[in-house]
Amino acid sequence: MEFTYDMMLEKLRKKEPFQYSRWGDGEWQCVLGYEGQNCDGHRYFPSLRMALIEVLRDNPKYYMGMQPKAYRTMDMAIDPWCDVNEVNIDWCNADILHDASIAGRLDEFLKLLSTGRVFMVSHDRICSAINNEVARRFMSDLWICFDIPLNNCWNIHEGLLHELSEYIGMQRPPVILYCASMMSKVLIHKINQMFGDTITQIDCGSVFDPYAGYATRRYHQAIIDREKK
Repeated sequence: MEFTYDMMLEKLRKKEPFQYSRWGDGEWQCVLGYEGQNCDGHRYFPSLRMALIEVLRDNPKYYMGMQPKAYRTMDMAIDPWCDVNEVNIDWCNADILHDASIAGRLDEFLKLLSTGRVFMVSHDRICSAINNEVARRFMSDLWICFDIPLNNCWNIHEGLLHELSEYIGMQRPPVILYCASMMSKVLIHKINQMFGDTITQIDCGSVFDPYAGYATRRYHQAIIDREKK
């Protein structure tokens, strides 16, 4: 399925609701039964694995992004698993936001979000970034931040889902941004089941980390250095 950064911007500009979920090596390692944790220190809980598998087996019709790196390194495991589990998803690119950030185009995305109500599900180093001069531009007084633990946020997913759904029912925001690791995929799917296609949900992964001054991926330091100029 084709879904580009410009297509995302156009949907935001027209206020057309959509959902976008990103699946990288951490998600697939968890699904495939690896032990341990992903690169951000989130454990591959058995219950998380089953929840991710449930999402995939539902064959979501919203935008499902496959990380090119994950598929390059794990295609020999991913393809057979999908065949056995009758997962037939028309994948799009999971890296469109990150590629836009590398290209210096993320401000186009943030500008479209700057005047509306946005819910952000993220760890505290991003939620508190409003105090960071570099990151201030991507937060606004209209944003509500749902603060989650930096590691193993899956432990709070049930309470968070309840809290988030209550807020949506009361305020129905135009956009929800997720920076919540593997849990994001489950929340996006659950909220989609509750509210259908009436809400925009975007899995942002680690795209905001360098704007808050954190280099959690190899490409982040170049962005941090660029933003300081």
